[in-house]
Amino acid sequence: MPLILRTSADLPDAARYRWWLATTDTPSDGLDPAAKLPGLARRLEEAFEACRDTWWSLARRLAAAPGADLSHTVACGAFGSDFGLMLAWDRLATALARAPDAVLMVCDDPWTFRQLATRPGVEAGRAPPLLLPALTRRLRGFAARGLLALRLIRAVFATAGLKANLPPQSSVLLVYGHPGSNAQGFDVYFGTLMAEMPAVRRLLHTDCPPARARQLATDGRSAALHAWGAPWFALALPLIGWRPRRGDSAGDYGWLVRRAAARENGGGGPAMNAWQNHCQRRFLAESRPRVVCWPWENHAWERALCRDARRAGIATVGYQHTVIGPHQINYALAANVDGVAAIPDTVIADGPAYRDEMLAWGVPAERLVIGGAWRFTAVSGSRFDAAGPVFVPLSAIPAIARLQLDGARRIAATGRAVLVKEHPMYPLPFAESGSLRRTEIGITGQERMAAVLYATGTSGLEALLLGVPALRLQAEDRLSIDVLPKGISALAVTLDELPDALERTGPQPPLPFAAVLAPVDREVWKTLLNGGKEPPYHWGGMRPLRTNTLQVALVGCGRIAGHHARSIAAAKGVALAAVCDLDAAKADSYAREFGVPAFTDYRRMLEAHPEIELVAVITPSGMHHEHAKEMMERFGKHVILEKPTVMRPEQLVDLWASADRLGLTLFPVFQNRYNKAVARVRQALAAGELGAIRIMSVRVRWCRPQRYYDLAPWRGTFSHDGGCLTNQGIHHVDLLRHLGGEVATVSATMRTLGATIEVEDTVVATLTYGSGAVGVLEVTTAARPDDFEASISIVGERGLAQIGGIAVNELQIFTPDPAACAANSEDFKGIQGHGAVYGYGHAEMYQDIAAAFHDGRPYPVSRDDALATLKLLHAFYRSDEVGGAAVSVAAPEQSARLGRVNEAISTLYRTPERAE
Repeated sequence: MPLILRTSADLPDAARYRWWLATTDTPSDGLDPAAKLPGLARRLEEAFEACRDTWWSLARRLAAAPGADLSHTVACGAFGSDFGLMLAWDRLATALARAPDAVLMVCDDPWTFRQLATRPGVEAGRAPPLLLPALTRRLRGFAARGLLALRLIRAVFATAGLKANLPPQSSVLLVYGHPGSNAQGFDVYFGTLMAEMPAVRRLLHTDCPPARARQLATDGRSAALHAWGAPWFALALPLIGWRPRRGDSAGDYGWLVRRAAARENGGGGPAMNAWQNHCQRRFLAESRPRVVCWPWENHAWERALCRDARRAGIATVGYQHTVIGPHQINYALAANVDGVAAIPDTVIADGPAYRDEMLAWGVPAERLVIGGAWRFTAVSGSRFDAAGPVFVPLSAIPAIARLQLDGARRIAATGRAVLVKEHPMYPLPFAESGSLRRTEIGITGQERMAAVLYATGTSGLEALLLGVPALRLQAEDRLSIDVLPKGISALAVTLDELPDALERTGPQPPLPFAAVLAPVDREVWKTLLNGGKEPPYHWGGMRPLRTNTLQVALVGCGRIAGHHARSIAAAKGVALAAVCDLDAAKADSYAREFGVPAFTDYRRMLEAHPEIELVAVITPSGMHHEHAKEMMERFGKHVILEKPTVMRPEQLVDLWASADRLGLTLFPVFQNRYNKAVARVRQALAAGELGAIRIMSVRVRWCRPQRYYDLAPWRGTFSHDGGCLTNQGIHHVDLLRHLGGEVATVSATMRTLGATIEVEDTVVATLTYGSGAVGVLEVTTAARPDDFEASISIVGERGLAQIGGIAVNELQIFTPDPAACAANSEDFKGIQGHGAVYGYGHAEMYQDIAAAFHDGRPYPVSRDDALATLKLLHAFYRSDEVGGAAVSVAAPEQSARLGRVNEAISTLYRTPERAE
């Protein structure tokens, strides 16, 4: 049956059609509500999602036209352009023209009507007038741009005095002037970052009015981008616009392209984008900032900023701040005509779910890093209360906000309490009535809620994190833009479905924070906002090296010390300077092998060799904190900490505090991360090759007989060694996080089966991840007569990865690419000494340490990373201490046994102070 296309002023007889629908901004007066096309909101949304490849393809073609870099349409921005919505109407019309029932489509838009009329099976009536609307928009646009030019000239003079707040070589946050930001170090997009990092400056986007900019600039660290604008450029703005080429206006989607250009040029949008580009280009040239960071959405002005900054050698950092979902296709590199050249050098994701979204949109993994969520903090418990109010946060899109208000009034009419919060940047005034009340308190400030009725913002995500039912209100003539990441959804409802949906809502478990977001990793931010030129451990920067080659000393000459020495020899930019052990024979043995001096007193060693910059602490685990503390506090040395870094989390926090104060750093050792098999699987997880993790299994079957523990008094003790999990299994505990993400709870049982020691030699445990995945851990040193395996397997929704071998060194199964197994497997058996379980990772680790000093490259294991692994380790012990019950990894408690004080053993491994 044909699709009948008419305007609202030219409706056919109702007997000619079975169903009707009205396109965006088209009235439906006089049409029978009972005959409205069922499921229209969902059909429209599905059509939009199906059109994304079309929009991307058209955007790349349109990008060649003059002024295309000023267009929201060419940027594929669903918030700034309704071009995708028009494509969806076109697709829906094509489908309905093939349907068995006759359907009336009412459309008053002159360009869209003409587009739909070209489709097969469409019976079009009289088209709405075009000439007058086109002329009106053209004149209106010219007038709007003229007024804009005058306003911007005033803004230049009103903000010029703020330039001094941004001296050259600053680290700059480019932000919108949000009403919630203040001059006391808080910014809505970046939280307390400015308060925590006093060197960071704030530059306000041209959308920020001069008066608001001056308010924020009272901090002495903020300025307005307007200040860098030239009045003469503003005078030219009335003539600026986006003008598609003739061929683009006559193609298959020509009428929609013409419509988009008419709408955008009918206001000040392109001119405002031109002004933004002009101001930021002049700012980069004049101020020469070290780095520019902003809330990144891949809009046209942002692409221009990336190109200009890269030409000027200025680092760019984009912060993804929780606005990506299936409708935010502007993030995709498919919309960028020059691909990665138009995106920031680094993109910081606020959590794993959104990192995965950006990977799916084509952002290269090497440009992505998780830096955590400044705008969200983890919460515990649920805020759901069936007797509480329905919270309605209004959208920034006026038409959608009005729809939400309609829904709020319908709910209030039933007697239920409703709290409505206006959007802070796009308020929509409304009158309170009955049980409908206004609130200025955001969703996280609400103590109890029965449900959240949202449409286009992040409130739906916040509701799910708070355990409150989230209802996403769908419109029937436009898009309610979905910003939830893949795998997370709210209940989509229309106004008609709203009452029944509210009746069905009930308690639900809060969405795990770690499944979507991450806590702020301040080391990532410190590194990137310092231009990527300094490692992330001290905001003031590490002290410069005294020599071109990093001089390293080994303190402790046990069985792994030789592997360290050989790894140092294999790395560039580092050199072994001396070795030390209380046992002179051990120290002398390594000294002869590597041609360096030997000492039994590390204090004498460091006094005799001031060129030593870095000390590898390879003493008994229970002595790491004491020895590292003295190396930093007394001798000012950077420190390498062998596994398990230290015995207790508070000891690691204490060492980092010393390092920060002294301009030093710590380098935790987790060499299995460098194994080829581990690296390939981590890459696959980041790229989504395996999909979401469903279950992860660790199995370590090694042999440590009684004679091993009898070698030294510290072995097999809770104070200085720990059992199979702390000494041997710590690398695999670390890989549980490194590959699988943060663990939420663990349940463990520990036994001592193969030796007479106070610690465990066998552990079995189960764990749950914040993502919802589960895991199994089995570690034993009671295997006999030899080491057999250390393996990890990951079952994902799209495949299986299994790493085996003696020390997670063989990629045995990899279903996404079976051919990758051979190339990513290593043979550790030929490594000298005990290297079969150590692997080759230490050499790569020393190379990374050298790069941290010489090139300013961040060391791969951050402080938060090392601390999280240590907390996870303690959680296993805590669970065993309470009979195997599940315990929360995030809880502040620590094991009562692991790392407990034993002065008698400590005394054996202390170097006595010399009598002067």
